[in-house]
Amino acid sequence: MFGLRLPELLILAAILVGIVVVWAALRKKKAGMTHDATKTVNGDVDAIVTRPPYIIPIERRLGANGVIWPAQSSQALYAILVGKNDWITEHPGVVDRLLSALARAEDYLVKHPNEARAIVQKRLNYDDATIASIWPDNQFSLTLDQSLVLALEDEARWMMSNNLTAEKSVPNFLDYMYEDALKAIMPKAVSIIR
Repeated sequence: MFGLRLPELLILAAILVGIVVVWAALRKKKAGMTHDATKTVNGDVDAIVTRPPYIIPIERRLGANGVIWPAQSSQALYAILVGKNDWITEHPGVVDRLLSALARAEDYLVKHPNEARAIVQKRLNYDDATIASIWPDNQFSLTLDQSLVLALEDEARWMMSNNLTAEKSVPNFLDYMYEDALKAIMPKAVSIIR
């Protein structure tokens, strides 16, 4: 399947568009993914693909010497939990506890948004301007919904149309999704169509 294991495919799907755009636009020797502002500012790399909040100090330090393009356009960026089938099967209690903790965190975010924001700001050592700029761009929700499936399918089609894979058909990503644990904890959080 695309010559990659699913975790690699998901990671590739999340970043490939940005890397290709940067490479095509710059045609430089050095490019990569980094969150290190120093490497970028010092010229150790010519181009990077990163995301908020990591782009903020880089943008500040580069000032007028930097050019920033949105790599995702209007596409959503998903944070995805990935695990091997055998590990999930062998550790159902750990999976349940992890998802329960994330569900409690989501509930806290909904019920106490200001306190949650202050906790994140303090824990990540963000100044007021940084947290103010990134907080509204986030949707904090523990879900497994159809929009993720559609995004993965769109990325697969894009990869095929740009000859980035020898595959000729879009994989059924539902075959790689485990929904039972989340359904048990938060039934309404799962809205994928089977």
